[in-house]
Amino acid sequence: LAARSLESGVELSGAESIFIVHRVLLALSALHGMADAAGRVLGYVHGDVGHDRVFVCPDGQVKLDCLFAGNQRLHQVRTATIASREQSLRVSPEQVQGRSVDGRADIFNAAVMLVELFIRRPLFIGPSQLSTLLAIRDVRLDVLEANRQRLPPRMEPVLRRALAKDPGERYSGADEMAELLAPFFGALSGE
Repeated sequence: LAARSLESGVELSGAESIFIVHRVLLALSALHGMADAAGRVLGYVHGDVGHDRVFVCPDGQVKLDCLFAGNQRLHQVRTATIASREQSLRVSPEQVQGRSVDGRADIFNAAVMLVELFIRRPLFIGPSQLSTLLAIRDVRLDVLEANRQRLPPRMEPVLRRALAKDPGERYSGADEMAELLAPFFGALSGE
């Protein structure tokens, strides 16, 4: 949808972009909170949240694809293997460093997706895969800073917290970030 809007010259509105990511965050919250029959949280992490994993239905519903390559079912992600340039754009700093991940890695990537919907370009990209991975590892937000005028007023602090290098400084759950985004798409719906 984002690519088609760019091709047609009709950009997604800010309200539409926020609405989509808000729904993605709600889906992630449900995924992160999945429990077994005894009520034990299973610790699922999506690990690959990106534009091509999100589908907007004709009726406006937003769906998050939780199936992975080779038709493997969603699994508990502890570390990530970086196999391609495209995948490297959708990893958190802790994944780049080979550290254990939890749902806060998905929150990081949902925030990256929202920034990219607003600025219409990748947030982390370099001339090589290594330079891109280093930009993610170090959370270099030069692109965000150069394009901050494209963000709605008061949105930057919400995004910066979700993009914190230290997972402990991010939102504790996807629902927390979703709650903070809800007022934005209501306020921007008059765009």
